[in-house]
Amino acid sequence: MPTTIAPLAPERLEALSRYLKQGFGASDEATFLDPAVLRWKYLEGDTDGAPLSWVAESEGAVVGHAGRCATAFVGRGVSGGRVSTAHVVDWVASEAHAPIGALLLLRAARESETLYAVGGTADARAVIARLGYRRLAGVPNYERVLRANPARRPDTPAWTRPLRLARDAWRLLAPGARVPSVPVGLQRIASPGAEVAAIAGQMTRFATFTERSPERLERVLRFPRPETRAFRVTNIKRTRKRVLQLEPPFPVTLELGGATRHATLVLLNTFKRAPAETVDALLDHLGRRAEVDVDRSALARDLFMSWDDARSLLAAGLAIGSHTATHPVLSRLPAEAQRHELAESRTRLEHALGHPVRALAYPVGSRDAFTDETRRLARETGYEAAFSFYGGTNPPAPVDPWDLRRVGVQYDLGFDLFRLRMVRRGWVSSAAA
Repeated sequence: MPTTIAPLAPERLEALSRYLKQGFGASDEATFLDPAVLRWKYLEGDTDGAPLSWVAESEGAVVGHAGRCATAFVGRGVSGGRVSTAHVVDWVASEAHAPIGALLLLRAARESETLYAVGGTADARAVIARLGYRRLAGVPNYERVLRANPARRPDTPAWTRPLRLARDAWRLLAPGARVPSVPVGLQRIASPGAEVAAIAGQMTRFATFTERSPERLERVLRFPRPETRAFRVTNIKRTRKRVLQLEPPFPVTLELGGATRHATLVLLNTFKRAPAETVDALLDHLGRRAEVDVDRSALARDLFMSWDDARSLLAAGLAIGSHTATHPVLSRLPAEAQRHELAESRTRLEHALGHPVRALAYPVGSRDAFTDETRRLARETGYEAAFSFYGGTNPPAPVDPWDLRRVGVQYDLGFDLFRLRMVRRGWVSSAAA
């Protein structure tokens, strides 16, 4: 029976997975050859219009395979600014059908103007040369590893941390040593933003890269395994001031020589106490005194979730409530302004999410952040419950649904302390904890 070569069909994913695991000597648990991953790679992948996987079969059995990752080289030095290319992957042929390997390579490669290879054996390079390809150039790889401070990494064994710190201190203090340092922030993201295209455009002005786009990175995030995560690295702008002094009507003086946690809390409390109409002036004044220029619009895009993020939370089983439209301290607003904040937030959320919004969390949530009038307005604008944030427990009965107390969970609250709080309040028995 003749051997046939055809694009991968969905119903042959299981057979291809078994064949590749056998051909590469991989275990049954090998993630990169799982049928779901093969589907993502070859049937849902970035394509230039041509198949991404070619399968050779004889008498109903898989005897060879060649896949292709289609992309393009873009940037400086590329004629016309872009040239299509492909990387051949999962290329294997059974020993009894060895010549099929060359045919599979030709079939997979002919759809692109060029091929590129990462590593590769001498035998593979020889086969490619015999097929008529010639080496144009090597592309140097540059790798920069961002390492977290070992004292802050949760996966670092405690007994090794002093040794690692001593090593890093020596590297920093040794004669001639110079360790570049740039303060950055890491923000986990569910989807790449528009900045991808801008960054990629800047890169291609001075070097050659494979094509980057938000769509390509979005597909990477759809890799069918939970280990796939994406982060946005942002430059943290820090003041060089050792003392930060704000002028009236925000009279605050801060020492910034040591830990900044206290200074951050003082500034946060200053912000919360500021009248709503002075918030923008406070932020502008803070930037001028700290001599730091911050793009507040870009910062907001980085820090706040999108509507798609919120819909994902709903789909995962979480409930989403209101926190007002612009986060003012409600007790400082007249009644009609409070009503607008409460109603506008609920209306926008329900329209965007297509889901009823029943609960409210008062901004700031302290005892003086809302009033009896605020509770009345919350009830009149359709909320069934509202949460405060000054702590405490809710008695079995009667419970005020417009002042439900809760326990704060801050970013630095460890699980042991959280468990202790639950036990002290009687919400969890000591045996269960």
